Amino acid sequence: MGADTAAHIPALIRATAHSALPDLRCLLHQTTFDVNSPVNRQQDRLIHFAARAQILTVLQVLVEEFHADVNVSNIFGRRPIHETIECKQCVEYLLSKGADPNGFKHGTWVPAMIATNKNLLPVLKVLYKHGALLTPQNKDGWNVLHVASQKCAVPCAQFILEKAPHLVFVQSRNGRTPAHMAAAAPCVEVLELLLEVGRSQADSLGESEMLQLTHIRDAEGLTIFHLACISGSLSCVDICLKRYQSDARATSKAGMQAVHFAAQANRLNILQYLFNIFLCERTSKVERPDNVKHRVQQDFQIPDALAGFTPLHFAAREGHIDVIRWLIDVAGVSKDVEDAHGRRAVDIGEQFLHTR
Repeated sequence: MGADTAAHIPALIRATAHSALPDLRCLLHQTTFDVNSPVNRQQDRLIHFAARAQILTVLQVLVEEFHADVNVSNIFGRRPIHETIECKQCVEYLLSKGADPNGFKHGTWVPAMIATNKNLLPVLKVLYKHGALLTPQNKDGWNVLHVASQKCAVPCAQFILEKAPHLVFVQSRNGRTPAHMAAAAPCVEVLELLLEVGRSQADSLGESEMLQLTHIRDAEGLTIFHLACISGSLSCVDICLKRYQSDARATSKAGMQAVHFAAQANRLNILQYLFNIFLCERTSKVERPDNVKHRVQQDFQIPDALAGFTPLHFAAREGHIDVIRWLIDVAGVSKDVEDAHGRRAVDIGEQFLHTR
């Protein structure tokens, strides 16, 4: 690129970004500048600036009059369609001119994921109409339904499930299904959709037990119920437990149960909920009142498999005072239970205060 041509780049960028079409045409006709040449260190082209500005007329001029490449990438792998995703008309135009609806941005997200991340259902529909696939997974193993679940993009989730219901069972690289993401968000609306579609899909395959979403564990052995407890959403917890028969005592690979996760995450509301569930469960078995109290106490005093931490140890380590008081005063756990290294919760608490 010659010095004279390079000197015109700032003016070209301004004309593009501000929709100064007469100036843009004049500069491009008068110079030898190649419209597909980079204009900065990020390897942006003029079409990237037009796409970011979401100016359809400028895109049309660059593409139709000066043959701008609609699939050119900058140094970050971003194409014009990635940059203009919030403009339905611009996206539709680029697709009509050959933009790839499934182009990854440096192996991370395709346009459908970006649209879903922003809960742009009209744009997602346009992408799908022009051949966008809903199945691609990024380097983390996420598909578009994982994104919808994490972002609580209910309209997008409904559309995706209508077109590709089998995606409910797809696990990411760390083993999480979209339902895991919805429970962790938390997003009760999307979680309900996923669990209902998951049940329907499993029943249609005649393998309801094997494919039950609530039984699927991530790489750390966490179920949807565990993540719902960590999120603190009583609605998500209630749906998992009462409508989809989650195991309230399921253990992770570290031997942690819901009571451990709730205590660690300072979810007193979840601990109170589980206390009532366990109490009703024990009482329904017609056990003696004193025996019921002892068994429920043991439910909240169970150690994990790594360090032998009880929920009280976890609460003490994190400094969750209200949870500590509740575990002792209401759940009736012992303050003297030791972990695998002979430490009581008070020892862990003192260490917490010292390190903080």
